[in-house]
Amino acid sequence: MRGKSDAAGTSIALVVLALALAALLGAAGRALHGGARWARSPVATWQILQGLVGVTWWQETRSPWAGLLVLVSVVLLVLLMVPSVVALTTDRAPRDGDA
Repeated sequence: MRGKSDAAGTSIALVVLALALAALLGAAGRALHGGARWARSPVATWQILQGLVGVTWWQETRSPWAGLLVLVSVVLLVLLMVPSVVALTTDRAPRDGDA
Protein backbone atom coordinates (compact mmCIF):
# COMPACT_ATOMS: atom_id res chain seq x y z
CA MET A 1 0.00 0.00 0.00
CA ARG A 2 2.88 2.38 0.63
CA GLY A 3 4.97 1.32 -2.32
CA LYS A 4 5.76 3.66 -5.15
CA SER A 5 4.96 2.89 -8.75
CA ASP A 6 6.27 4.58 -11.85
CA ALA A 7 3.45 3.06 -13.91
CA ALA A 8 0.41 4.92 -12.64
CA GLY A 9 -1.80 3.72 -15.49
CA THR A 10 -1.02 0.09 -14.76
CA SER A 11 -1.63 0.58 -11.05
CA ILE A 12 -4.98 2.24 -11.69
CA ALA A 13 -5.98 -0.53 -14.10
CA LEU A 14 -5.12 -3.19 -11.50
CA VAL A 15 -7.15 -1.39 -8.83
CA VAL A 16 -10.14 -1.07 -11.18
CA LEU A 17 -9.83 -4.75 -12.12
CA ALA A 18 -9.67 -5.79 -8.46
CA LEU A 19 -12.73 -3.67 -7.61
CA ALA A 20 -14.67 -5.09 -10.57
CA LEU A 21 -13.78 -8.63 -9.53
CA ALA A 22 -14.81 -7.91 -5.94
CA ALA A 23 -18.12 -6.49 -7.18
CA LEU A 24 -18.73 -9.55 -9.38
CA LEU A 25 -17.96 -11.97 -6.55
CA GLY A 26 -20.11 -9.97 -4.13
CA ALA A 27 -23.00 -10.01 -6.59
CA ALA A 28 -22.49 -13.72 -7.16
CA GLY A 29 -22.56 -14.37 -3.42
CA ARG A 30 -25.81 -12.46 -3.05
CA ALA A 31 -27.25 -14.23 -6.08
CA LEU A 32 -26.28 -17.64 -4.68
CA HIS A 33 -28.05 -16.75 -1.47
CA GLY A 34 -31.06 -15.72 -3.53
CA GLY A 35 -31.06 -18.99 -5.48
CA ALA A 36 -29.67 -17.84 -8.83
CA ARG A 37 -28.14 -20.58 -10.93
CA TRP A 38 -25.75 -18.29 -12.86
CA ALA A 39 -23.82 -17.37 -9.72
CA ARG A 40 -22.13 -20.76 -9.35
CA SER A 41 -20.00 -20.18 -12.46
CA PRO A 42 -18.04 -17.08 -11.37
CA VAL A 43 -17.63 -18.45 -7.84
CA ALA A 44 -16.37 -21.81 -9.17
CA THR A 45 -14.01 -20.06 -11.58
CA TRP A 46 -12.60 -17.97 -8.74
CA GLN A 47 -12.10 -21.06 -6.58
CA ILE A 48 -10.22 -22.80 -9.40
CA LEU A 49 -7.96 -19.77 -9.94
CA GLN A 50 -7.42 -19.40 -6.19
CA GLY A 51 -6.55 -23.09 -5.92
CA LEU A 52 -4.00 -22.78 -8.73
CA VAL A 53 -2.40 -19.84 -6.96
CA GLY A 54 -2.25 -21.88 -3.77
CA VAL A 55 -0.65 -24.87 -5.53
CA THR A 56 1.99 -22.63 -7.13
CA TRP A 57 2.64 -20.92 -3.82
CA TRP A 58 2.94 -24.31 -2.08
CA GLN A 59 5.48 -25.52 -4.67
CA GLU A 60 7.64 -22.47 -4.02
CA THR A 61 7.46 -22.03 -0.25
CA ARG A 62 5.68 -24.97 1.43
CA SER A 63 3.81 -22.32 3.43
CA PRO A 64 0.91 -23.58 5.55
CA TRP A 65 -1.08 -20.60 4.25
CA ALA A 66 -0.72 -21.97 0.72
CA GLY A 67 -2.05 -25.32 1.89
CA LEU A 68 -4.95 -23.59 3.61
CA LEU A 69 -5.73 -21.65 0.44
CA VAL A 70 -5.84 -24.86 -1.59
CA LEU A 71 -7.94 -26.60 1.06
CA VAL A 72 -10.50 -23.78 1.22
CA SER A 73 -10.70 -23.64 -2.58
CA VAL A 74 -11.27 -27.38 -2.92
CA VAL A 75 -13.86 -27.48 -0.12
CA LEU A 76 -15.83 -24.55 -1.52
CA LEU A 77 -15.65 -25.91 -5.07
CA VAL A 78 -16.95 -29.29 -3.91
CA LEU A 79 -19.69 -27.64 -1.85
CA LEU A 80 -20.81 -25.65 -4.90
CA MET A 81 -21.33 -28.90 -6.80
CA VAL A 82 -23.07 -30.93 -4.07
CA PRO A 83 -26.52 -31.94 -5.35
CA SER A 84 -28.31 -30.34 -2.38
CA VAL A 85 -26.62 -26.99 -3.07
CA VAL A 86 -27.38 -27.25 -6.77
CA ALA A 87 -31.03 -28.01 -5.94
CA LEU A 88 -31.18 -25.12 -3.49
CA THR A 89 -29.81 -22.63 -5.98
CA THR A 90 -32.09 -23.79 -8.77
CA ASP A 91 -35.30 -24.39 -6.81
CA ARG A 92 -35.26 -20.94 -5.19
CA ALA A 93 -34.65 -19.10 -8.47
CA PRO A 94 -37.48 -16.74 -9.43
CA ARG A 95 -39.70 -18.12 -12.15
CA ASP A 96 -41.59 -16.19 -14.84
CA GLY A 97 -44.66 -14.66 -13.32
CA ASP A 98 -43.34 -14.78 -9.73
CA ALA A 99 -43.18 -11.50 -7.92
